[in-house]
Amino acid sequence: MIHSGELDQRVTIVAATITENLLNEGVADWVDIRTTWAKAVEGLGREFLQGGQVTSQKKAVFKIRYEGDITTAHRVRWLGTNYEIVDVTGTYRSGEMWLHCQSLPGVKP
Repeated sequence: MIHSGELDQRVTIVAATITENLLNEGVADWVDIRTTWAKAVEGLGREFLQGGQVTSQKKAVFKIRYEGDITTAHRVRWLGTNYEIVDVTGTYRSGEMWLHCQSLPGVKP
């Protein structure tokens, strides 16, 4: 059950749309589909080498009201960071869903 007071963060759900560039190649572009209230629970992060540079990755879980059309094909933007949705849990009956995410290193909003 969700108590409205615990959903105190604004997150934006984004989806990929495919457009064509000048060479008629398909290019993914991310567009906002909705902004909703969420409870954010930050997890442990890590640092690693990528392309000769130290890169960090954060993990977070977002609890939102149940919206059946959100899948792992979407992304979440929170506090200027883009997160890949790794798993979606929760049921319509419970009225809530959990978006298990990890940040996307080097991907700007």
